[in-house]
Amino acid sequence: MLKRHYKLIVAIIVFLPFLVFVDRVVFSYMEPHAANEAKKAEYSQKLYGAKCAMCHGIKGEGSGGYPKITGLTKDVALSKIKTHKEGIFGVGVQLRADFTTLSETDKEEIASFVSTLK
Repeated sequence: MLKRHYKLIVAIIVFLPFLVFVDRVVFSYMEPHAANEAKKAEYSQKLYGAKCAMCHGIKGEGSGGYPKITGLTKDVALSKIKTHKEGIFGVGVQLRADFTTLSETDKEEIASFVSTLK
């Protein structure tokens, strides 16, 4: 029986160190990276909730006279955020969110979150 499966046994013995390498090196790199991405996504969602959700809704569906912001790309959302900060949305538009406290990175994080809203 051993003689019939010697190629399989040799292949397993040769391949096993490679599996250990993949498990220890590759996956150990991927797990912290995925955790950091999850933290970034959570932070983006919190920023959106603090600065945008009061007018545009939790899911970006818009409420009252405030526009729906679903389906925007990150670039379009970022340009709207920057214009919003400058307060140039027309006559009589009262801006409730204060974007002056946001860094450029925070604005990009909000734009990333807005681009995920469907």
